[in-house]
Order: sequence, then C-alpha cells, then structure tokens
Amino acid sequence: MGRNLKWALSLFVFMLGFEVDSQTSDYLSYQAILRGSNGNIQANAMVSVRVSILEGGSAGDALYTETHVVITNENGLFSLAIGGGITAGNYASIDWSTGQKFLKVEVDSGTGYVLLGVQGMQSVPYSLSAKSTSLRVSTAGDSLFIGGSFTIVPGISAANLPADVVLDVDGNIYNKVTIGSQVWLAENLKSTHFCNGDAISLVTTSAWSTTTTSAYCTYSDDPTMANTYGHLYNWFAASDTRNVCPCGWHVPSDAEWTTLALTADPATSTTCGPCNQSTLAGGVLKSTQFWTSPNTGGTDAVGFGALPGGDAISTGGYLNIGNQGYYWSKTSFSSSNAWYRRMSYTSANFSKLNDGKQDGFSIRCLQD
Repeated sequence: MGRNLKWALSLFVFMLGFEVDSQTSDYLSYQAILRGSNGNIQANAMVSVRVSILEGGSAGDALYTETHVVITNENGLFSLAIGGGITAGNYASIDWSTGQKFLKVEVDSGTGYVLLGVQGMQSVPYSLSAKSTSLRVSTAGDSLFIGGSFTIVPGISAANLPADVVLDVDGNIYNKVTIGSQVWLAENLKSTHFCNGDAISLVTTSAWSTTTTSAYCTYSDDPTMANTYGHLYNWFAASDTRNVCPCGWHVPSDAEWTTLALTADPATSTTCGPCNQSTLAGGVLKSTQFWTSPNTGGTDAVGFGALPGGDAISTGGYLNIGNQGYYWSKTSFSSSNAWYRRMSYTSANFSKLNDGKQDGFSIRCLQD
C-alpha cells in the first residue's frame, strides 16, 4: 500500500451518507473520500475497512463486526454496504430499538488497522428511522454530524467551536450574527460541497450559458478572491435540495430576505417587486470595508457585513467587484429567472430583483 497512503490515513477524510438499501436487507450505504495530508485525494488506492457496531458505550461490546476491501475511484471515493461485509456475525439480529449504538471504524493500509474513532449513533430504532437519519463526518475528520447534532471525535472538534461560529463540510469557519428573529452567517459562502458531501461542479463562466445544473466559480477565476468574497454560485446550486449551505442552515427564501430588510428598516416594502424595497436597509447591512468609495450609507449597523462580491454573468465574464453585492434567494420567479437582492456602493438601497438562473451571485446562509 505504501508509506504515503499510511500517512494519508492519519488524516482520513469522510463525507458519509447512510441510507437504508431496500435491495440488501436494510443494509446501510456508506461512502467516504480518502485524502492525503496535503488535501489531495488518494485515487485508485486499496484499503481494508473494519466496521463494528458497539453497545454499552464507546468501549462497549461489539454486537457486530465486518470487514471490506475497497478500492477508491479516480475521485478518491469508495462505497460499501454495512451489513454486507465479510463477517461471522448476524447483522439482521441487531436490535436497533434498545440501547445506544456506537459506530467504530478502523482502516488498514497494509500495516495493521488504525482506529479512526468511535461515535454514538443515537438510541433510535434504525430499522425504522435510518432512511431519515443523516450521518456524516466533517472534512476535518473531527466531528460526526447526526442530523443537526454533533458527536465529538477526540481532538479539536467542531462541536467545541465557540457558539458564534459555524463549520461547513469543507472545514470553512464562519461567524454568525443574530438580527431580529433570524440568525445569519456574517460572511459569504465558500463551500465547494453540498451538506451531504457531494461536490459542487466548478464551471467557468464561458460554459454557464449552457449549464442548467449546480455550479460555482470564483471571481476572475482567482481562488484567492474567495477568501474575502466567497464563491459565486448559479441559482441551480442555490436551490439544490442537497443544500449548498452548512447543515442546519439554508439559502433564504424571498420572504426571508424581506424579513431581514424589515428588521434593518421597518419602512421596507413587503409588496413591491422588482423594486427598491428600502432606501435605508442596504446601508444598514453593508460592510464598512471592501466597497468602492463612497459606499453610501454603509454602516454595517447590525453586523451582517454584506460584501460587494460582484457577479459572474451567464454569457461569460465577471462584473462589479467592489461595486455591487448580489445575493440569491432560493425562490424561483419564472422558468428562467429567480429572485435575488442587490446592494450598491452608490446608494443605501436594498433592491428586490430577478435575473437569469445561470448568473453567478453570492450566497448568504440563514439558520434553519
């Protein structure tokens, strides 16, 4: 297997999805991506994976153990069905309805099994609820997400993050801010994966006019721009049911954007559109940094920190960095257009507009 793979396993990165496979006696489908310590995927690598289901605590008795020999694909992805591996046990005899179960995962790169962690699996009847229970591990490999909850894997866990920050599936950390009745990310989205771990396609704007599936890009095709402004996404990514936002967060609807504007300016119009909903809310929401002068009205009074991320136009190219901030809603306007919000460096307006779904705008996420 080689020395390089051994080191890669010390930073084994999971993006998991468990679901009941009705064709295989309610087995649990399990997927993971193998990456090296430098973040590169480990393509076409053979590893042995040992999975155990424990009861009675993280050091409890093993109710069931199985092994799989898998080979990653060209993207570093491998899949297996828990319940369908090599074992002398009886998977069907596991009583998911009694006691909390724990998942123990070990990987062997050729020099013996390495324990990757033991995580609680919730005390629920999995035979009935597995279809609706989402499990995944953070890209940093330090936290198991069970639905909207964390289980800590020993080490620096996302569950130990300060209460005012959020971690996405790529390991990006965001500040959050409470504005009225809503909790928002205080930064533009940077994720390149959906909440379930699926990759979002990186597509240059020259191809966006024919792209009708989820895609993202970075302004001027310069990855460093994402450090400040986040990525730009087409509406197909913004509305994708796999959720482009961190788990437990979502792309706001048109109505939820209006709620934000009303908090910033109670005189905001709730019925107009396309229109300038407010002549004040844009200034209240805009960051005091990064905007082209004069950044009219920009006070960032509520901590939202709206940024002038510009846009990736559907016919190719980029416009308005520093001058305009465009934010998708998840609400469709027509078969070709969707609602979004715009703020500008020359006014304090907060504009409700619609444009082509193939344009690339920023995304700001709202807590569920």
